[in-house]
Amino acid sequence: MGLVSTPVFLSISLCLSTPWLFQIFRKPRLLQCLLSLALLVHTLYSLHTLLVISPQNIFTELKLPLNTPTDSIRAILLQRTSDTALPPETDRVLTKLKLLEVRRLYVRFGHDVFATCDYCQSLSDYALYGLPRPLLSYVREVAVIGLFTLPTTPLAHLRSIGIGTLIPAGLTEAYWLLTVPVAIYPTDDKFFLRIIMWHDTLLLLRNILFLVLPFLLHLPRIPLIDFFPIISNLVPSPTPTSASPSASIKGTIQTLDHLIPALHLLKYTRAAIMRVPDARERAGVWWDAEREEGDVGRGDDGVRRAAKGMEIGYGEKVVIDGVIEEEEGKLLANTRKAIGSLQESARPSDHWNVPL
Repeated sequence: MGLVSTPVFLSISLCLSTPWLFQIFRKPRLLQCLLSLALLVHTLYSLHTLLVISPQNIFTELKLPLNTPTDSIRAILLQRTSDTALPPETDRVLTKLKLLEVRRLYVRFGHDVFATCDYCQSLSDYALYGLPRPLLSYVREVAVIGLFTLPTTPLAHLRSIGIGTLIPAGLTEAYWLLTVPVAIYPTDDKFFLRIIMWHDTLLLLRNILFLVLPFLLHLPRIPLIDFFPIISNLVPSPTPTSASPSASIKGTIQTLDHLIPALHLLKYTRAAIMRVPDARERAGVWWDAEREEGDVGRGDDGVRRAAKGMEIGYGEKVVIDGVIEEEEGKLLANTRKAIGSLQESARPSDHWNVPL
């Protein structure tokens, strides 16, 4: 049994996946969708491993001290089952646990290694048999972090941090399992409860690391208010009015200081081009090509729908008195307003005066 039951895990997964999938389908790029989906699958797998699947341990499940006699363990297990004999794997483990030195190895490498390794007798045997599995899980997680931090993703600069966290963690776990002392107290000593099952504890910490590390790498880029819509009702998003008015005015003045000389330079450059026949001809050819490309782009139905969805529609077709006509759309209307306000407030020359 794990920390929670399977229905509880399914409920947690449903609550986590619903807003996650909603955000995935809103992403504009296919690569972002695939990476988000991969992160969701990895998270659900890590949660299942952490919450539902727990390592088997005879002493922890029966709440027995580490030096409990084997016959007593066997009798307790038989009382909990309707069978007259224990499974072969459990019987093989109890046979090995007759020696106290072997019980120290049970603490280091866990129940599964004892149940599946027939030839293991010493520390080196159990280490060669039991350590490759956790090390391979670290290799798998390194591959997952490498996938989330591809060079074409915004998290490419965090690859060294993610992999640099996993490699020392794996080496530390292996070193700790091989060197940590395991003390066995007398049966009547109450301190037997302080014995740490190192294999189970390190497995728990490893699963927590695998679950949390991808989130820590993505944390600067996760919009929590958008990811969980309910938070937007509790935490209001910042408004532009929170900025200092003096700072906005100062930025606007700096922009105008750069814009007005640039407009003067553009005026003189345009006049110089028109005075040279060859330059004038090449400029005409360039503007003709730009106009053709613009007409093709604006005439595409997909571009029209995308622009309308972004609230910058142009050339929208409307029916007026049974006749299909095109209106200028929001994009062109906003552009005219912007140019008009610029002409009224900041004229770089007299040529920008509104004609009478």
